[in-house]
Amino acid sequence: MESGAWLIAFLFLGIMVALIVFSLKRIVELDLRLASGDLGLLNSGSYRVTEVIRAPLGSRVDATPNMMLTTGVQMVPVILPDGRVGLMPLSAFIQQQRH
Repeated sequence: MESGAWLIAFLFLGIMVALIVFSLKRIVELDLRLASGDLGLLNSGSYRVTEVIRAPLGSRVDATPNMMLTTGVQMVPVILPDGRVGLMPLSAFIQQQRH
C-alpha cells in the first residue's frame, strides 16, 4: 500500500512540474514574440488582445470618461493637485489666474 501512495505522489509531482514547465515555456514564447514585434499576435486565436497601445516604457493608461467639447471653446491643459493633467476652458483659466 505504501508503494502505491508513493507512486501517486510522484505522479502528481510529475504533473505539477509538467504544468509549470509548459506555463513557463508559453510565457517565454510570448515575451519573445512581443519583443520581436510579431503582428501575428493581433490575430492569434491563442491570445486575447483587448487594447493595443504604443507608449514609452513605464507609461500607464488611465481610463477617462469621454467628454463632449463645445466648438469654439479653447481648452488649455492644467495640472491638477493630484498630479493628473486635465483640460480647462481658457476663460476659466484666466479668471483663476486673476484671483
